[in-house]
Parts: sequence; structure tokens; C-alpha cells
Amino acid sequence: MTLRTILTAFIALLFASSAHATVSLDFKAGDYNLNMTVSLKTMSIVDPIYFASAQTSSPIGIRQKQFSTFRYDINHKYFKAVFVNSNDTTMPQSFSVIVRGKKGVFNIDGKRISFLADWRGL
Repeated sequence: MTLRTILTAFIALLFASSAHATVSLDFKAGDYNLNMTVSLKTMSIVDPIYFASAQTSSPIGIRQKQFSTFRYDINHKYFKAVFVNSNDTTMPQSFSVIVRGKKGVFNIDGKRISFLADWRGL
């Protein structure tokens, strides 16, 4: 094998492995959506988590440290987050979400919305 062949194979392998390094995870509950990126290498959620609703013109990025509770176990398909808004008009209103396996519950504005969670790609 020539050095050129080895380098070409190495570069192809590098791009192939990094192309599948993350997957998008969406939880949709009624008019509300949480979207996050999961690192397949570390099985961790990458900041920020995006919140969208029928009332928002574009998704709002929320950092993990802004949640009062933020726990997850990707391998066991568990996710729990509580966001408390202290009158910041640029952020969504307070909400909580908990997902265990395929079932999730999203609480916001006095509404409790059950939804099916899709962990596709994980």
C-alpha cells in the first residue's frame, strides 16, 4: 500500500465516524417541542436545548444550567427537566417534562400534555 492510499482510507474513516457522532432528539407534546443533540460517543446531551411552541417565532435555546432540574439517562431512555422562568420575557414560561421510555408528560401553563417519545437513532 502506498502512503496516499493509507491517508485516503484514514480520512474517509475519520469523516465517516464523525458524521454519525450526534443524533437529534425531539420531544413533541401538542404545540410544544423540545429539541436537543445527543453525543453518541459520550451519550450526553449537548447544550443548548431548544424550546419551541406555537407562540414562539423561532426556537429558544436554553442551557442545561438554566434548568432547576436536569437529569437524563440516554441508555435507559429517561429524561427529566424543570425550567422555572422568573419573569424573563425572552425565555419560555415555566415548564416541566419527564420521559420514561416511550411515554412522556409535559406540564406548562396549567396544562398536562401526555405524548409518545421517539428515541429513534439511540
